Amino acid sequence: MATGQLPDAARSVRWWIRRIGPVPPAFPPVTGGQPVTLDRELTVFELEVGDAMTSRRTAALRLIDVLERDLSGYEAGMASVEDGLSMEILMPPAAGQIRQHVSEAITDFEAARHRFRLALVALAVDHGMTARQIGETFAFSRQLASRYLKEAKARWPELESPHDLDDTSSSPD
Repeated sequence: MATGQLPDAARSVRWWIRRIGPVPPAFPPVTGGQPVTLDRELTVFELEVGDAMTSRRTAALRLIDVLERDLSGYEAGMASVEDGLSMEILMPPAAGQIRQHVSEAITDFEAARHRFRLALVALAVDHGMTARQIGETFAFSRQLASRYLKEAKARWPELESPHDLDDTSSSPD
């Protein structure tokens, strides 16, 4: 790969972002380009899924942007090494700031990803799914689903129900 070029996967991600375009600030549910009409109000969990999904997408786009800048810096650094200037890459004035921006973007993305998963679990519980069913649906272990379930119940106490949604007493995985 020549200096200044991105791997095919990175070019593909940028292509898709350009093709998809920006997401509107609000999260309007749409099907086939038409607004969804409901005979009821969205639940707090459905609204949280929409907000969390929007936040995750925003964090992902920021992470892509930060990583693209980071890659540019590395490509410049690799060119310096190839030119025999290895020590010069140790002292760029912005290195600490670049590292901090990458770390913050990764942290923000992981927080948004966690919020989205938690919202999905809350929505699933609101629809009567057990930890086992949640784990199977979202491809997490039952133990991870149980942890998300406990966290969701702590955040939204109204998720508590008279029957045991945790379903941890069933046969092991």
